Amino acid sequence: MAQVSLNDVEVPAIGPGTFVDDSDWVFAYQLGGGIAFQVAPGVDVTAEYRYFGTDDPEFELEAAPVDAEYEYSSHSVLFGIRYSFNPS
Repeated sequence: MAQVSLNDVEVPAIGPGTFVDDSDWVFAYQLGGGIAFQVAPGVDVTAEYRYFGTDDPEFELEAAPVDAEYEYSSHSVLFGIRYSFNPS
């Protein structure tokens, strides 16, 4: 589960000064994978990819009797160095 929030987001299509300030709890999921290459005993260089997504959160607009739907997802690419204190 993830809480997705919109805080003080202006929606000029409805009217000036119309803001969305709402949150929704939705189902979330994450997929990832990575590789590591040993560059010295006990030292690895790593590369990882992660995708995070949620079901579509629904937010209520304060000045209009309609719901708005949004999507949330993110992609992350991570690089690192990993040191093992007990290299085998």
